[in-house]
Amino acid sequence: MQNAFSKLETDFTIFSLAPSLEIALQNRGSRELDDWELDRIKYHYKIGISKLSDSIIIDNSNQTPEETVSTILEKL
Repeated sequence: MQNAFSKLETDFTIFSLAPSLEIALQNRGSRELDDWELDRIKYHYKIGISKLSDSIIIDNSNQTPEETVSTILEKL
C-alpha cells in the first residue's frame, strides 16, 4: 500500500467508516446538524473522503458500535 505512511517502518491497517450519505446526514442524539455541517458532509461524500482508496471500507450504516468493532477485528 503506497500512502503517507509508506515511509514508516510500521505496518498500518487503515479503516474508513462509510455509512450511507442518508445516514450521515441524520441528527444524532441531541446534536442537530446545521446547514453548514450538512453541506460539508455532502461535499466530503462527493469528493470521496468517506471511501479512501488505501483503506478497508466499512459501511456501518446499520451496525451497532459493537458490530463495527467485530467487523474491524475480523479484518485484522
